[in-house]
Amino acid sequence: MKKGYFFVLDAFVALTVVVLSLVLIFSFHTQKPYQIQSITLSDDTMDVLSSMKVYEINNEWVFSQYTNGSQNISNPDSTLLEQAAIFYLTNRVELGDRFVGEVTSGILPERYGSLLRLYNSTNEYNVLINSGDVTQDDARMLVVSKRLLLVMADDEQLLSPIIAEVRVWE
Repeated sequence: MKKGYFFVLDAFVALTVVVLSLVLIFSFHTQKPYQIQSITLSDDTMDVLSSMKVYEINNEWVFSQYTNGSQNISNPDSTLLEQAAIFYLTNRVELGDRFVGEVTSGILPERYGSLLRLYNSTNEYNVLINSGDVTQDDARMLVVSKRLLLVMADDEQLLSPIIAEVRVWE
């Protein structure tokens, strides 16, 4: 009788150790960032900026830049990305910052950080769209969408090829 009691107790202790081990193993799991959403946000933001025309934006400030005698935007048929590049390439940086801020307001969730970067061989311009919950350097994940732009001035002169990046981080 004593041997049976000992083996039953031994089996019960072993089963308890195995169950507790499995509970501990499966309760501690690492969580990696949900990459699909960041990739989609980066690509969609780039698609909106590179396909939407200036005249399609429902924004009073943007509208006032090509109407009422203002010549800050001479071609409202250009895309948002082209117009931002024109502002930066013609050294109207403050106007470009305001323009990017107006057209990107509210398009990304606040928890994501985002940046529009325009650069060529001589210049680089960075416009923060959203600051996000963390800085770009401390982010767990950074997703970049790029496009090459050929920007034409009013007189159909090529200003400069420029690379546009939308960076989204979480």
